[in-house]
Amino acid sequence: MKSKIPKPLHMLAGRILVGYPLKLCVSLSLSPITVVAGNESAAQMRDVMPEAEVVEQGERGYGTGYAAAQAAPNQSGKSASTFVLFSDTPLLTPSTVVRMLDKRESSQAAIVVLSAVLDNPARYGRVLRDESGKVKRIVEAAGATEDELSVGEINTGIMVFDSAWLWQNISRLTPDPAKGETLLTDLVAMAIGQGREVESLTLDDPLEGMGCDDRIELARAERIIRTRKLDELMLAGVTVRDPQTTYVDDTVQAGRDTEIQPGTFLRGKTVIEADCSIGPTTEIVDSTIGRGCVVRQSVVENSRLGSNVTVGPFSHIRQEAVVGDGAHIGNYAEIKNSRIGTGTLMGHFGYLGDADVGDGVNIGAGAVTCNFDGRDKHRTFIGNRAFVGSGAMLVAPISVGRGATIGAGSVVTRDIPDGALSYGVPARLKRIKPADSEDEG
Repeated sequence: MKSKIPKPLHMLAGRILVGYPLKLCVSLSLSPITVVAGNESAAQMRDVMPEAEVVEQGERGYGTGYAAAQAAPNQSGKSASTFVLFSDTPLLTPSTVVRMLDKRESSQAAIVVLSAVLDNPARYGRVLRDESGKVKRIVEAAGATEDELSVGEINTGIMVFDSAWLWQNISRLTPDPAKGETLLTDLVAMAIGQGREVESLTLDDPLEGMGCDDRIELARAERIIRTRKLDELMLAGVTVRDPQTTYVDDTVQAGRDTEIQPGTFLRGKTVIEADCSIGPTTEIVDSTIGRGCVVRQSVVENSRLGSNVTVGPFSHIRQEAVVGDGAHIGNYAEIKNSRIGTGTLMGHFGYLGDADVGDGVNIGAGAVTCNFDGRDKHRTFIGNRAFVGSGAMLVAPISVGRGATIGAGSVVTRDIPDGALSYGVPARLKRIKPADSEDEG
């Protein structure tokens, strides 16, 4: 990858690369799960993979056989079959895994090899068969003859073993002369030499076995995962107007009758509930969007929208914002670390930062909560049904009472009581009326 980030930890459509085989194992209830990691990445993997036991490979350069052997203390004696796959093969499907496991158990083979037929096998190891079509061995490309390199069937590296046989024999592997590494694939010839069966399963779609050894392959895998995700959503009742220009992470959820417009990016742990309209040209990251919301040409990050909220065009809902049911955030508005009440309106350009805004409040065009004094952030509190006029500057820390009115262009530096009218620079109280006694905000 030519990166300071270990390959298994590179991001791919909302998950780390190694997160895909982990998700696959968890979804099929395969256990125990052991991840054999390089020394430099083991600690990071433990932080993000609580479902698995992470063990360090130890010395580097010993190959797949040496790496797999490190899992023996966690795996030996735990199950009849042991499924071995790789952190950089994110496209494998549950149905393929189930077929491999079923074949291993029904045949009682020592090994089931997953193969694929490619037009250009290039660097992949070749699966060699005898006259009857049975697998006889796997040869690495580096050590293959010209005739062997002409074989189009390749080894994906993914295998299922008879567990008892595997853990009895893996320590007998010796380094491959061509690569100087201990190779898991050498167990195929060993099993056959012992008179054990070796079965194979050939992928219908070779892309399932594709590894990601560089960023080009990572991008190819992302396109495939994205397509699968959009197909899944559409089959579940989500409308995607133009899949080719819609980017949805594998981690995203979206409800029935939601419509996703072109140019939309849905990332991370985003949840879109039913009956929403998202986009066009919208990005939503790690956020929850309630039922019936409309978000267009805007960005929502690490925030939560209630039901029937409208946002945009061209607004930015930033981290830790909560917008209540039926609120309207119009064009060129920015909200950060704030709570916006039910039915509150902010129709035009303005900024609410570090604010608690009540229900039914009107925020006029150009209004700003001045939350930063050059050193510290301060909060603004605006009560239910308050009216904040256009261009008003609310200098925090400050509190605006229930039903209060702030005139256009005012600079408010003092708390405003319930029901008060205040305007000017600086704003001064002009009138106070009793707040609505039924208003508990």
